[in-house]
Amino acid sequence: MRGPFDRQRGLAVLLVVVIAAAGSYYLFLAGQRKTTLYVPQADLPAYHLITPTDLVTTTLPISNLPADVYAQQTDLINRYTRQTLPAGKAIVPSQLVSATDEKYVTDTVAIAFPATAALAYNGQLSSGTIVTAWDISDSSNPKLLLDEVLILDVQRVEGQKEAVENGLPYVIVLAVPRAKQAEFLTAVATNSLILTLAP
Repeated sequence: MRGPFDRQRGLAVLLVVVIAAAGSYYLFLAGQRKTTLYVPQADLPAYHLITPTDLVTTTLPISNLPADVYAQQTDLINRYTRQTLPAGKAIVPSQLVSATDEKYVTDTVAIAFPATAALAYNGQLSSGTIVTAWDISDSSNPKLLLDEVLILDVQRVEGQKEAVENGLPYVIVLAVPRAKQAEFLTAVATNSLILTLAP
């Protein structure tokens, strides 16, 4: 004959089983929760200026997403990529150049060029900085090339002995207005480019 103690033990076991089942079901549902966000329609190369046609919406499980993922199209448009973005994958802030005034990216092209330590301010320049570009081919009369230009990236050249020996240990990437592209490249080719920090 079962006593009150046995009934209490049975109820306790049943309660534990119910709680465990409910917890498992909650975790299952949490794992199934999804969100809709904007992702690249195709692979986007590094230093690509994102436009609306680059993006599509997709639905992904929340459990597989980073906490800081970008969900809105407005977070992505007119932002440069800092690395290749794979198609269909969520985008996070570290993959993009910092948000900036649209005037710095409208009708621009990313131009990468080797740079001296002095030109890169010994690596102190960084993505998102605004600089002024000058042509000093005539050192007595520097010519303003670009009043305000956005730095997309500054990279130290690693493992390339020749670049370091040639005094070009950095690569700088700028968002140069298309209309100024040829003039800018000429200054780079003739080693007459200098950058100053915009006020």
